[in-house]
Amino acid sequence: MKRLRIAYLSASDPTNPHSWSGVHYSVMGELKKHFEDVTALGPHEEKNIVLQGRIYSFFLKKLRGKRFDYLHSLRLARAYGDYFNAQLQKGEYDAVVAVAASTELAFLKTNLPVYYIADATFANMVGYYPFYAGLTKRSLREANEVQQRALDKCTKLIFPSDWAAASAFRDYGVPENKLSVVPFGANLKDVPIEPEMISISVDQPVNLLFVGVEWERKGGPVALEAFRELRKRGYKAKLTIVGSNPQVSDEGVEVIPFIDKKIESERKKLNELFAKAHFFILPTKAECFGLVFCEASAFGTPSLAPHTGGVPSVISHGQNGFLFSPFDTAIHYADKIEVLMKHPVEYEILRKRCRAIYDSQLNWDAWGKAVQEIISKG
Repeated sequence: MKRLRIAYLSASDPTNPHSWSGVHYSVMGELKKHFEDVTALGPHEEKNIVLQGRIYSFFLKKLRGKRFDYLHSLRLARAYGDYFNAQLQKGEYDAVVAVAASTELAFLKTNLPVYYIADATFANMVGYYPFYAGLTKRSLREANEVQQRALDKCTKLIFPSDWAAASAFRDYGVPENKLSVVPFGANLKDVPIEPEMISISVDQPVNLLFVGVEWERKGGPVALEAFRELRKRGYKAKLTIVGSNPQVSDEGVEVIPFIDKKIESERKKLNELFAKAHFFILPTKAECFGLVFCEASAFGTPSLAPHTGGVPSVISHGQNGFLFSPFDTAIHYADKIEVLMKHPVEYEILRKRCRAIYDSQLNWDAWGKAVQEIISKG
């Protein structure tokens, strides 16, 4: 295949392992594996515009109860256009890869093929994530124009979920032949060679793991109630909560408010929690994809989550976990856990399937090979 020179378009720093939950870093790494040269056009900040937009949105919320999405404004998009147009002229490239960069891309002037990578469209987010609720008509108009301009420039669009790809087609008129769905991978530094095949039974403790910073949005209360329901039924359930700090004092609950994955000992602690968990439970209310489900699969840990957003493109029902209705209660989660506790052979098969799906689909190497083929074909 032709070795292409890639311009990486993003205002974020793709050399930072923690930018966009590590996605930028992983995407950059995979592109470098497969192409001759990959040059980051950023990072870049328009501090004054962003600060003024933040202040304007703050007072708008106070006075009118509305918000302005300054990160997807035409003013910011034009400023990014001026900067990145100049950056693009400094080098010789064969293609542009724009990563979570609709605002950066909207006013880019180029005849090069453009490949767009993101986990959602603006239309996906409106009314779905709290940050995108209560926007003014002007904000909605500008953000949708920014998104439309960006998508219209693209040769191909690569999303990790059917949910995002469907929105590009439905809401922005992107032809189906321009759309590809390639799941992201797990952002793990230490991937187990083989997952630990822990057993399950009604007589042994069942370990539940919840990992999420936003306790309410990630469905923490439902996870906690599912744990309590299992205890009511007489099972020796345990729940480990990582990343949130709810005020709970239940016996069998361990709360770890923060784990710093930059620190080796803490990263290994989180890996151990995944490996020892019987189930990863995340009854999230809104999720574009969910890298954490990929991580759970790497350890052979089945995931329990709702059929919402991009989740169905990372959790295959009955294969590496189970999908629930967004309206299901903690009792439904407890019921599924109880069934598997009573069927240890089925549970063992499920853990093996989890890892098989990670090995074939939910890792960055698989993502990189698929994206290389898409870009190389043009």
